[in-house]
Amino acid sequence: MYTERLEQFFEVNEIAADKQKALLLTSVGEDTYKTLRDVCHPLTPKENTFNELIELLDKRFVVRTSFFRERVKFYTSNQYSNESIAFWYVRIKKLSIDCQFGDRLAAVLRYHFISGLRTSTVLDRFCGEKNSSNNDSISKDDN
Repeated sequence: MYTERLEQFFEVNEIAADKQKALLLTSVGEDTYKTLRDVCHPLTPKENTFNELIELLDKRFVVRTSFFRERVKFYTSNQYSNESIAFWYVRIKKLSIDCQFGDRLAAVLRYHFISGLRTSTVLDRFCGEKNSSNNDSISKDDN
């Protein structure tokens, strides 16, 4: 997320590509800079390209998760008894982030949204409707 935000900062402030590495190196904290120095050795951080530094930081700080584990969390989730439908949808969208569903995301979300609903009139309504639409989104009326 740091890289995404940094790229947005570069864009909004029109930071030229030749200045991005210097901005990165001056904006990270002391501990992060020391880590960069350690992993760049025998070079110094300024002797690496911006992209190389980002790759080194990613390797050091980005936690890699198993998409299988994330899918288990996703598929075993159900709407909480006190959870609104809107919050249930937001929660499963968040749970789907690291699942790598690709272009099937909308269909998987729709299916799990419905199958994970607690028993209610909304669930009854979904289950009673004919499947006449291929719409992958859930309308605001369903909230």
